[in-house]
Amino acid sequence: MKVALATYLAPIPDGIAKTDGIKLGEAVAARVVEARTNDGADAADDYRPRTTPGVYVPTAIPISSMWPNMKPFAIANPSQFRPAAPIALESKEWATDYNELKDYGGQTSAKRTAEQTEIARFWLIGPPMAYHPFVRQLATAKQMDVVDSARLMALAAVGLTDAIIAVLDAKYHYNFWRPITAIRNGDIDGNPATDREATWQPIANPTAPGLTRRWTNMTAFADEIASARIWAGFHYRFSTRVGTEMGYQIGEYVVKNVMQPVVTTSR
Repeated sequence: MKVALATYLAPIPDGIAKTDGIKLGEAVAARVVEARTNDGADAADDYRPRTTPGVYVPTAIPISSMWPNMKPFAIANPSQFRPAAPIALESKEWATDYNELKDYGGQTSAKRTAEQTEIARFWLIGPPMAYHPFVRQLATAKQMDVVDSARLMALAAVGLTDAIIAVLDAKYHYNFWRPITAIRNGDIDGNPATDREATWQPIANPTAPGLTRRWTNMTAFADEIASARIWAGFHYRFSTRVGTEMGYQIGEYVVKNVMQPVVTTSR
């Protein structure tokens, strides 16, 4: 980090402006670290797999199971935007979403196109690396000044973090089975329209190197990410609808409640 900071600061001419800027940045960083001390992000993983005595369950460590108890940046609590329960397994919607994911999200899918495979692999990248460069490009394209750019980046970071907290709250609250579990057990869900596929696996390929994606608006951007999760075999269509709606709600909440202009009165 020190090397990256030094490289970034090197082209800026020395002087009082640079010195003051560094002091301000260090002060803000210290306040952020202080505010987030003991926020729960690094709490011990205490996820309890559901089982019965003596029955084997896979021992993979779940992702960020402590985050549902993490202190959010802006939203009131992790469950503030918790969605309704997942759809019923006996429903037509479950069968539709199950079969779409089984057909298009499998590692050896015959229905997924080459472009859909590229998009699925492109979005296997993690959230910080995926979204922060995009926000920087947006600030550059809009020719924002330093203050507006900083505010946009901060709002995006706050919204993204709180959205992840909220998603993980819903994930571990409902504990709904993942696609690979559902599809390999399609014969016990009580729905005659879902067939079991014993060896089904998600795409599970590394992210797509050197691939560039472009969007004409934010709706197209969000829709592509949602579809990518299906084509990768990771999430159901109803999950992406719920997740997208949560994202819009949390984003709107953050914009309206964080870093608002200070109202001052003249003498």
